[in-house]
Amino acid sequence: MQVTGIGVGIDRRGQRADAALAANTDGDGSRRIEVGFSPEGSAQKLVLSTIDAATSSIRVAAYVFTSPDVTRALIAAKQRGVDVAVIADYRSNLEDQRSGAGRHALTLLAKAGIPTRTIKVYPIHHDKFMVVDGMAVETGSFNLTAAAAKSNSENALVVWNDPALAETYHNTSEFLRTFVHPSHCSEIPSTEPTWECLKAESPSSPVAPQELAVE
Repeated sequence: MQVTGIGVGIDRRGQRADAALAANTDGDGSRRIEVGFSPEGSAQKLVLSTIDAATSSIRVAAYVFTSPDVTRALIAAKQRGVDVAVIADYRSNLEDQRSGAGRHALTLLAKAGIPTRTIKVYPIHHDKFMVVDGMAVETGSFNLTAAAAKSNSENALVVWNDPALAETYHNTSEFLRTFVHPSHCSEIPSTEPTWECLKAESPSSPVAPQELAVE
């Protein structure tokens, strides 16, 4: 098994310092693991590179979703033909967030034709994972926010080439989708595409670059 990435060490002043993880180099398609951390920047880089590597499908389960970089990456994946779908927590993105950044980011996904659903059947929908191409899983503490990328102590981990693990997470994603009920769906103003509970039926439409300036 191959393990690569940037680990975290502590220098003599108690500051975070990069520490390379042990790795082998058998790039033969066998199961391997990559890790990244914040605020060094490697966590978000890993999340974005995982999205960019997708060729057929991405399933996202998120808690807070406000990241402009992740929004751009998912829309770009959709535009190159990847089947993308997103589930996110209702309260943290639509009900409790005063800035409106969560609503804005999720609306951009819906406008791009990505099935985007919110869930509030749980006190908190705290899942944070992606399933890519039915072969890889990204998970960890990393929220899809600018704060997680730049300020917080966070981690992200990707297990590549593990279809059994990917199937388990995919099935969890599909299970969560069954809890999305009409009373739990967000209501976007009539000037925006409607988020359907079971299927996003709004036609795909280009998203202006300036719309992605979400923080």
